[in-house]
Amino acid sequence: MAYYEKLNNSKIRARIYIGEGKLKSKSFSNKTDAKRWAIENEQAKINGVKIASRDELFTDVYDEWFHDIQAPAIAESSFKNYYNAGRINHRLFEGYTLSDFEDLRKIQTVLDEYVKTVAQKTIEEYLKKIRRVLRYALLQRKITHDITRALKAHGKKSSKKVNRALTMTEFNKLRSYLFENIDVKFNVLVLLATETGARRGELLALTPSDLLVDSFEVSFTKSLSPDSDDLSMKTVSSERTVSISERVFNLVKAIPANDKGRIFDDDDFKQAGLLHDLLDHIGIEQTTFHGLRDSHASYIFAKFGETNMDQAIMYISKRLGHADIMTTQKYYLELMPESKMKQDALAIDFLNEAQ
Repeated sequence: MAYYEKLNNSKIRARIYIGEGKLKSKSFSNKTDAKRWAIENEQAKINGVKIASRDELFTDVYDEWFHDIQAPAIAESSFKNYYNAGRINHRLFEGYTLSDFEDLRKIQTVLDEYVKTVAQKTIEEYLKKIRRVLRYALLQRKITHDITRALKAHGKKSSKKVNRALTMTEFNKLRSYLFENIDVKFNVLVLLATETGARRGELLALTPSDLLVDSFEVSFTKSLSPDSDDLSMKTVSSERTVSISERVFNLVKAIPANDKGRIFDDDDFKQAGLLHDLLDHIGIEQTTFHGLRDSHASYIFAKFGETNMDQAIMYISKRLGHADIMTTQKYYLELMPESKMKQDALAIDFLNEAQ
């Protein structure tokens, strides 16, 4: 049975008995909300839910489930994935209780905002972990019902390849715009991406000491991630030095380090959205930072020419930090779209002659 009390500040305090001689209370601006809260908790108690558990923080329950249930039974690589998901929990759901996770609309709204900054696959993998921990909470009678099946990864799926290489025309158009607008730090970041073919995390981790003044080279020895404090590179071969033009080198060198000692700001890792807006403003079909990496490799392929393809593969493999040249051949063997069209035309002419 619920009890209601009007406080001096005109708020209504609702109290319910939760067992073991304990009361649970909460204050509301009106009696309607107070009654709704009391009814929800009374119903939960009837259903066998531990009422006090509904006030537990979701982040705490995830950590409990992860360390007690998951960690002892998973491989090291999986451990890191679950650990990183816990870090995401603190970014998205800090202060959220288990009772909040019975409100589908509230949780879906948070996820819909998160999906704007990450890939579709990322949100799908993260959702799997949320579903598992909420099912654990349900089995422990910490929540009244399971909303996991209704939670959706509402990211946009496109039939077009997202990580596409820019055409030669687009590549030159983008760089021309960036050189004309170097007063924006993000533009210099994108310019360096086209100049080096480096991964986003490698660019964001750069510090002034990584700029080798005597040789106009950039040293890549670490990578910044939104989900981990680990700055290690993807592979051992990823550590490399990349030569760039003196012009771009000086633009990067002129940027003062931020309060974290890095050249570029992480911008809460929203570079995907910033790049989308930039390309849209310039009038270039969308791609990603990995697409810029592809564009850099394809541009160099085109400049080497088809007669020097083996030499190009060896050079690009080292420049991009691939573990072996097979990776380079697999992902970058196709040249710029213009070159492919030219090759297609030559092939058609050859087949016509063979008739």
